[in-house]
Amino acid sequence: MNHFTFSALLTSILSFVACLYALQNTHDNKRVSRIFALYWFSIAFWSSTVGFQRFLLARIDENVWGWFLHFGVLFIPTLFLHFSVKLTQTTAKNRGVLFVAYSLTFLYLFLNSFTKIFTKEIAHRDAYAYPTPALLYPVYFGSFVVFIVWGTILILKFLPSVPAGKRGSIGIFLLFHCLAYLGGMDNFAIMWDIRIFPFYPFGLYAVPLYACASIYALKKNAFSTDLTTPATSNLSPSLG
Repeated sequence: MNHFTFSALLTSILSFVACLYALQNTHDNKRVSRIFALYWFSIAFWSSTVGFQRFLLARIDENVWGWFLHFGVLFIPTLFLHFSVKLTQTTAKNRGVLFVAYSLTFLYLFLNSFTKIFTKEIAHRDAYAYPTPALLYPVYFGSFVVFIVWGTILILKFLPSVPAGKRGSIGIFLLFHCLAYLGGMDNFAIMWDIRIFPFYPFGLYAVPLYACASIYALKKNAFSTDLTTPATSNLSPSLG
């Protein structure tokens, strides 16, 4: 096991813990918490296929393994965007965005299941494996970045309307959120055999810290139903 697979294994464990913690959370908005739990489950599912790849590839076809890997990762940006929209109470303004996001996600899932224009064969690099990108994969990568950035900006614009007692918890969550996605980009870069130290091979270690920051925010009831202060309760920030 190397840093690339060990960091993924650690990510899968703590992501699953964050998922369970969000599910049992009784203080925050239950709908927001459920979406947040699904978000962390997607991260846990994806990272487990990377972390346990040696065990899995010895037992299933490598193309099936590649499909399972992307089944998890495809839903990560869409579920984060959905979480951001629900948290910031901007569903009305972003309903069309969510429709496009989920439509693209299921389209990517279809293309990855039945065609070779999304990903191709599995490449074996050093002591790990990864699917290689095909013709349409850069389009997916672009939409991944757009959805994550869109959701992040929604929360950033919403942050000033959050009571001071919860603003710090969400701020910590956002800080580790940005660090985690910056570090996690090495998982995309390596598909094109791009290696930038220290992101490769250490970048994914930021995601377990992100999971801990998410658990901390949940523990502090940072995503509760009534976040806005009375003076700003009519705010409905969006990118539009």
